[in-house]
Amino acid sequence: QPRADLRRGPLRSYAGRKFCGTYSESSLQVAAELGFGRIILMLPQRGTMPEPDDYTPVWQQVHGPGSEPPHPCVSGQILVDESADRALEIGSRHVAHTMRAAIVNYEMDTDVVSKIPGYEGYAKRVIPPEKVEDYVEQFGRTVISGTPQMVTERLAELKAIYDPQAFMPHLYYGAMPQDEAGRKMGMFDGRVMPR
Repeated sequence: QPRADLRRGPLRSYAGRKFCGTYSESSLQVAAELGFGRIILMLPQRGTMPEPDDYTPVWQQVHGPGSEPPHPCVSGQILVDESADRALEIGSRHVAHTMRAAIVNYEMDTDVVSKIPGYEGYAKRVIPPEKVEDYVEQFGRTVISGTPQMVTERLAELKAIYDPQAFMPHLYYGAMPQDEAGRKMGMFDGRVMPR
């Protein structure tokens, strides 16, 4: 019997369509060497400037002057509700819970992680223990929240800022009850995505 492929190959190359987080200097270098685009996780609050682009210079060191990295994938926590106030209250509470868990998991209130080879850049991201709750509260406000119209407008703003090739919404996070997440996903799917 002649040999036959059981699985089709990819429709096209993954070049320019693969992404990774680049939170440390060493991860920027590895991502550029592997040809990855960025996943932008730390979205600016409305009305604030995004963090400076620290990836393009590293990319150009690896791929040559004038070269451009792939457009990023933008990711963020979203909470859509008929009430903007309720969306902000629920969303910021669960995003804050997510950050609180990350601080514990990555020991971000100490310099322990920054002593691991490859993570030296985390030393400048240590959050003093007495400032953790303020940081968590502020981070909670980065949630993309509001009515369907407000969320749609915010996503359009982020599109204008980052010119992403993809957006990866987080709709279930931070110990959110499953039934709550399901309702919010349905509203996002039915009232935000079609726009």
